[in-house]
Amino acid sequence: PVATFIVADRNGTTHSMIVGGRVSAGSQDRYVMFEDRPVVCTVSWDTLSPLFPSAEIFVDATGSAVSRFDIKQLTIRIGDSEFVVQRELQRWVDLQGVQADNEAIEALLTWILDTKPPRVSIGNYPKQDEFATVVLSGYDLMPLDTVRIALHQDGQWIIENGDNVLRLHHAEAGEVLEPFNR
Repeated sequence: PVATFIVADRNGTTHSMIVGGRVSAGSQDRYVMFEDRPVVCTVSWDTLSPLFPSAEIFVDATGSAVSRFDIKQLTIRIGDSEFVVQRELQRWVDLQGVQADNEAIEALLTWILDTKPPRVSIGNYPKQDEFATVVLSGYDLMPLDTVRIALHQDGQWIIENGDNVLRLHHAEAGEVLEPFNR
């Protein structure tokens, strides 16, 4: 079986439906049988698919669930360089107290925290393609989340925060990293 669907009736009796492979190569229809009944049927995929929704609909499509208002410090690492800024009310300053580029920082935060990617995939993060990491720290300066950013060979940007959910963005989205890539 490729999937099992179990339901219980009002008496507490459970019924298991076992979903098998495709009926034929050109079809999405599946072989189906009920457990303990020696009868195999074919059922259209349109009928079965609502029982097994895609896992991607259960994940957060944004790069992190941290609220931007909980972030006191950002640490951006690209290659060997590190860029650290802290929030002072409505502006960002570096560790020497020099005003940082607020627009660039807010654009990066918007990309990580608010922008929904065109595509989401569940899989292993491509560590070999890693371009940057962004550590979001709270007012106690303890990390709230670490977002990893990879540049795939096909030009797409991948954002991931340790949950194996790859948020795939178009090549243009990575422009928000340019001010920090020194």
